[in-house]
Amino acid sequence: MLLSFLHLTLFTNNNRYQLFETNKLVEEMMLFANITVGKRILRSFPSLCVLRRHPAPSAENFTAFIQKAKSKNVDIEIETSKRLSDSLDTATDADVNTLLRILVTRCMSPAKYFVAGEEKIRDWHHYGLASPIYLHFTSPIRRYADVLVHRLLAASIGYGSLPGRFTAQLMNEQCDIMNRRHRAAQLAGRASISLHTKQFFLNNSTVCDAHVVDIDKVKKTLTVLILKYGIEGKISLENEFINNEKEAMNTFLEWHNEGVAAGDDEEEEGDKAGGWQKGEGNVEVCTSFTDTGGRTISVFDKIQVRISVTVDEKTTERTLLIERVVEGEGEEDEAVGSKRKKAGAGCSSSSGGRKKRSKK
Repeated sequence: MLLSFLHLTLFTNNNRYQLFETNKLVEEMMLFANITVGKRILRSFPSLCVLRRHPAPSAENFTAFIQKAKSKNVDIEIETSKRLSDSLDTATDADVNTLLRILVTRCMSPAKYFVAGEEKIRDWHHYGLASPIYLHFTSPIRRYADVLVHRLLAASIGYGSLPGRFTAQLMNEQCDIMNRRHRAAQLAGRASISLHTKQFFLNNSTVCDAHVVDIDKVKKTLTVLILKYGIEGKISLENEFINNEKEAMNTFLEWHNEGVAAGDDEEEEGDKAGGWQKGEGNVEVCTSFTDTGGRTISVFDKIQVRISVTVDEKTTERTLLIERVVEGEGEEDEAVGSKRKKAGAGCSSSSGGRKKRSKK
């Protein structure tokens, strides 16, 4: 059983939450319970069982990820989910390991509920958990899919009778509803995180460490992840205004609606100089570059950033700003402030921030 494949570090009160072996043991037992219940229901109701599948991602989705990992001497193998998990374990640097596990989820499509009788057996596989079948059984108090599964299990073991309304058509409709509701819940969660994170940083401009996770040499932007706060956003290397909330939502919707790997850039024309590497699928990947000050920046490098928000004077709308803090450039604040006012069209500077996906 593959347990730690998508296992990310938990954070609480801006500190990393320590996980113990007992946490993994409980997770293992829950996974085994879900798989065992799925096998039992399939024997009794093969056309009604509500399963959850996670399609294997396309190899092209991993192109940028593989090149970024290779820049830190981590060789990623994607032939199977087990080999991918094992290759992630070879990243010995704690921060790089965490970043890789966050980024790898963006190479994958979202998992979906479906009715067993509506899909071919070869399409039942759950890639992330390396299991041929999987369903949700262990949390009926918070997921309706688990409630349906409990009713099917009760009927399959003779504890209760199968509800007469449980037809293949009804179950298929329920799966469609659950998938839509799950997406809506994710959007609501992101909006709530955005609201409260910006409220937290309001009038509290903060300078902290961030890790570079993507470099766009053409657009001259860095995508950074701030592990301390779980915030992600883009930084303009030319002090241009970037609406990180809009960028984050567009990327998330693209990933969820189309199954496109979130965080992957569109192909851009460029050369191979300055860290550009040609990956599979003709995707250009920039792993390092040199800025106008002669400083070399590479993916996974740690840099300092300032988190703040602009507040529109007319609408009071708050917008995320993440700015690179360069040591020794004392005039940077005035230059950034001037550009911010022009780009923000009536925005006044105040402090704040927001959380972007993570795109797990």
